[in-house]
Amino acid sequence: MESVQIRLGPDQLRELKKLEKEFNRSRSEVTRRALAEGLKVMKMELALERYAKEEITLVRAAQFAGVSISQMADAAASRGIPYFRYSASELDRDARKLRGKLR
Repeated sequence: MESVQIRLGPDQLRELKKLEKEFNRSRSEVTRRALAEGLKVMKMELALERYAKEEITLVRAAQFAGVSISQMADAAASRGIPYFRYSASELDRDARKLRGKLR
């Protein structure tokens, strides 16, 4: 395992100490958990940002963030990002096909 040094401001240190007491864990354990949770959040945000810009698919975004496709779709929807993309040309094409079948 590799060691990392970080500098914390007084507010962050105070919060860390509170969590140590609440979880009855060492500073290292609490710090590792906080970092792991923070990394998950950051990866989700980055995946959603890339998905919203249409740089990656929903499937790729979910893989990057380490969540299920359903979880990624829910996260996108909760942020107002459409997870079902259907272009106007696709809609027009499908409408023409359907009209042809109904005749």
